[in-house]
Amino acid sequence: MTSSKSDRKKITKADIERIAAHIELPSNNPDMPLHEAREQLKIKLASGKKITCPCCGGDTKIYPRVVRKPWIKGLRALLKWETLTAREMAAQTGSRDYPGLGYLGLAGYGGGKWCITPKGREFLKGDIKAPRATYVYQGDIVGTTSEMIGVNDPSIDDGFDLGEMMRRKPASDFVASRKAVPA
Repeated sequence: MTSSKSDRKKITKADIERIAAHIELPSNNPDMPLHEAREQLKIKLASGKKITCPCCGGDTKIYPRVVRKPWIKGLRALLKWETLTAREMAAQTGSRDYPGLGYLGLAGYGGGKWCITPKGREFLKGDIKAPRATYVYQGDIVGTTSEMIGVNDPSIDDGFDLGEMMRRKPASDFVASRKAVPA
């Protein structure tokens, strides 16, 4: 059963304050000043491992997003089809790790569809290179590698991961019948 607007209006600020007062927020040290907790978090993030925030108790990590062959497949599919939904991208790439294209500015997402950017077209032509990896923290890019790679770089990993393959639905579940955009 869904709640209506009238049901939501019945919840008062006093109700929220009463409930919030009883929530125990996880903390290793509840007396730690916020600036110290932030510094501690920065130091621990540098390890590259998933850590627990000393303020909220949530897990956090800096995630490396490394250019892989499925990304290149995704760019080529976008060049051919112009736009693809997330499901169509997964079917075309055989992976769900294509959002990194957006971090590099090679593809964009909007209105429920992915599209190739001018920078992505230049990358596919071999006119420009891109950082081998971007580093993402809470959805924001916090850095890139200084090493640059081109579209045909032989060191680009194919990204095969048996565990990932076994967990995902077959790409055939997502195949949509579409016509290619004329060149």
